[in-house]
Formats: sequence, structure tokens, C-alpha cells
Amino acid sequence: MKWGAILALSLVVAFMVIYDRSRLKEGTRRTRMTFYVLTFTGWVIGLLLIHFPAMPGPSEVWLVIFKPLTNMFGLN
Repeated sequence: MKWGAILALSLVVAFMVIYDRSRLKEGTRRTRMTFYVLTFTGWVIGLLLIHFPAMPGPSEVWLVIFKPLTNMFGLN
């Protein structure tokens, strides 16, 4: 089951890169690198969510980071 989801995610990302490649050739190197880095980062996060569906989201991570500060300053 996970292999099917991983394959589907990889195919979607591959088609997205292939479709946008012609448009990216007109852009600068910085634009291309930004696109590839953000696409790769999204692909990795997608893979992590497939393997670990109970992984905490960004808001939960912020709560863990800033909860001690709110307690220290009495902002409860």
C-alpha cells in the first residue's frame, strides 16, 4: 500500500517537473534552483507523511518550541 502511494507521489512530482521544464528554461538559474529545491522539499515531506502519518504538523512544532516561553513570561 505504501509503495503505491510513494509511486503515485513520485509520478506527480515527475510530471510536474517535466511540465514546467520548458517554462523554467526561460527563467534565471535562481528561479530554476528555487523551483527544484521547493519541489524536492515537498516531495520529501510527502514521503515522510506517507511513512509517518501521525507526524506533528508545523503548528504543533511551534507550540513545543514556544510553550516554555509563554510559561516563563506568564502569557497563559
